Amino acid sequence: MFELRNDRDVSECILSLKVFSPLDGLIAEHYLRKHLKDSRVLSRAVAVVRELVTNIGKYAEQGSIEVFQKPGFLEVVAWSQGRKEAQAGLGLGLEIVRKNAREVTFEERKETQSFTVTARIPFSPPVWSIGTFVRPHVREDVGGDVCLWREEGERLRVLVADVLGHGERAFEVAQKIRSFFGEDTSEDLLASYERLRELLQMTRGCALFLGLLERKYMRYFLVGNVRAWLNRGDGFKFLPARPGVVGRLELPPKLWEESLLPGSRLIVCTDGVERRFHPHFFPWTIGLSPERVARKIGEHFSRREDDVCVLVVEGPGDV
Repeated sequence: MFELRNDRDVSECILSLKVFSPLDGLIAEHYLRKHLKDSRVLSRAVAVVRELVTNIGKYAEQGSIEVFQKPGFLEVVAWSQGRKEAQAGLGLGLEIVRKNAREVTFEERKETQSFTVTARIPFSPPVWSIGTFVRPHVREDVGGDVCLWREEGERLRVLVADVLGHGERAFEVAQKIRSFFGEDTSEDLLASYERLRELLQMTRGCALFLGLLERKYMRYFLVGNVRAWLNRGDGFKFLPARPGVVGRLELPPKLWEESLLPGSRLIVCTDGVERRFHPHFFPWTIGLSPERVARKIGEHFSRREDDVCVLVVEGPGDV
């Protein structure tokens, strides 16, 4: 059953769709285009809804999508149920959902094998421009590389993690990291790091980039074989990392701080990206949008025999 309502009440449900196949994403897109006039909001809503519909069809036995128009944002709610769904989440396409929505939350009910994803898409343009690329080992359906971000007003919280190993066991640890990030709102980055370290003590651990970005500066932890570069308009600077594995083997944490200028660009990648990649040698890492840069790095420099994750962030153009 499908219905779309053009009610003036901004708290009304404007789209309700029971998902029977991935083609239902095209149906939802058709009606969203009729209802949403702002092209920027429309493109993000279409990306989120189509990805959720596709993943419900792939991983779940049944599911539905609803879109609510509320003051200041759209709320997309995807519900799904089924054995594969409870095991694998909604798939790697959730990285696309995170990229196009400011806030994404997850609720799993193991007793009913159901899973609900809620994504909020703001009407106002985002302060930060973000691109991501995530892909598991070529022989695995899921992996342990994680790329998460959340806008908090004009501040951006980011996390890139590379869980040791790959496959289902690494994915289980990655899910713990996702849950932690969804609940973490502390302004004390050291406290956040310590809580995550304690959470991972009984797991295989991870390499990590954890940061808070403001308009004028960035504070971050960088541990293990995650690589990061920062460009403030004068070329990419390689950011040093502490050796170790968060939750297992590590030195005392070091909180780094870097100043930011308008339009500063940050690139973070896990070791699934080949060592021959360095943004200094590729002008397109500056010329293209963050989304295209992340995709180009992932497609041309990733190793198929490893999980891979790339995050590209561009800051506000003015202070």
